[in-house]
Amino acid sequence: MNKGSTYQHRNGGYVVVSDVTDTDVTFAPCGGGFVRSAPHEIFNRDFTQRELPTELYAGLVTLEGCDEPVTGWYNPHHRWNGWLIPFVALEDCLRILDIDSKALTPTDDGFMASLPDQDEAHFSRCSVKGLENFYYIDGFCWEEA
Repeated sequence: MNKGSTYQHRNGGYVVVSDVTDTDVTFAPCGGGFVRSAPHEIFNRDFTQRELPTELYAGLVTLEGCDEPVTGWYNPHHRWNGWLIPFVALEDCLRILDIDSKALTPTDDGFMASLPDQDEAHFSRCSVKGLENFYYIDGFCWEEA
């Protein structure tokens, strides 16, 4: 077992290993949660090494700061601090943040946006169902799905 590896619990949840000692394995739920430790014997009994599933689901969601619902996609295992992360079209990212495309600066994996009330927001590019130009805004979470 290796630091950074993903494991699935026998009851379905996913964890990432953060440390391995001679006696214990330290791990936390993927996307946020309490850090825990277990002896190797118990960890090996209850967990199997697996990659996170990549399936995406469509949803009509509301996001904090956005008055109108946004159509987006989500992976129930892609979380930040325990919250689901939305994947939305670029025009919806701009609408959510109430900015226009002139505020965007291209990066290697998406855009940085200068915001009037914050320093900046990072839009990370991803592919959804084979379509390009979908993004998630770092630190933005689904309010309701």
